[in-house]
Amino acid sequence: MIFRYLFPKVVPDHGVKVGILKTSRQIYREASSVLYGECRFTAKVESGSIIFRGKVWKRDVNRSMDDVLCGASANMIRNLQIEVTVGERYMVPKSIIGPRMKEEFELYALRDSIRKFTDYM
Repeated sequence: MIFRYLFPKVVPDHGVKVGILKTSRQIYREASSVLYGECRFTAKVESGSIIFRGKVWKRDVNRSMDDVLCGASANMIRNLQIEVTVGERYMVPKSIIGPRMKEEFELYALRDSIRKFTDYM
């Protein structure tokens, strides 16, 4: 019950202080089951980026999602809300001409971002 008062029901974008998890193994097991099992996390997926737990992964940068989003505890999350944004200003390659081709490219990039994030989780 104490850990339920310690952690918010909805974890904000910037994350939550998890220093209590480093106290001991027993406290880690008990507190992490409340944090990752009962609290709701949010992720924002756009065609060019993914924002999760206060970290931003950008499609244009050649870094793996695990390097940026710190996924060690991501697979423990049981309550996740994903917000998908369509129509953001994403840099479309100059070789793609015309509004229809740009729209198709952005939808492809958005679908690919969603696929990468779900594989990551």
